[in-house]
Amino acid sequence: MVARSLALVPIDNEDFPSIQMDAYVSAGMLWGITEELHLDKLEVCINDMRSSKTYMVEGWDQMWRLNSEDINNGMIKMLNALDMVPNLQEDCMNANEDWTTLDNWLDIFFHPFDLIGTAKRNLRNNVGPYTEAAELAQEQLDAEEWFEFGRTFGAMTVSILTP
Repeated sequence: MVARSLALVPIDNEDFPSIQMDAYVSAGMLWGITEELHLDKLEVCINDMRSSKTYMVEGWDQMWRLNSEDINNGMIKMLNALDMVPNLQEDCMNANEDWTTLDNWLDIFFHPFDLIGTAKRNLRNNVGPYTEAAELAQEQLDAEEWFEFGRTFGAMTVSILTP
């Protein structure tokens, strides 16, 4: 909803896919933030989660076709998703340093006056690249490329708000 508000998208429009957009924009923002902060181990953890979720959803959808072949294939996909959990857990636990870096970066939001000063300074000193990134984000939003918009927006957020 934050991204929708920032993008000035009308919330009351019945045709607007708000839940889908929110999910993709949020995922894209997280991805853009992790890329901009170079949190490589956290990216592996997120990729593992995404792969596991994909298998689980595909398996569930297949099972609900309610024929024996699809139920069997769906259960196999769901079991594959569960088999990924130990590796996912290990990869996410190995990302401790990245989680700490992300947590330290998020501390900037506890100092709003410093944050505003940093944003003003960074915007003033880098107006060209930020203008290009904002134009790209607008193009992505217009094309309903929610994830890519979130990714661009997340990277811009880190760049603008980091001292």
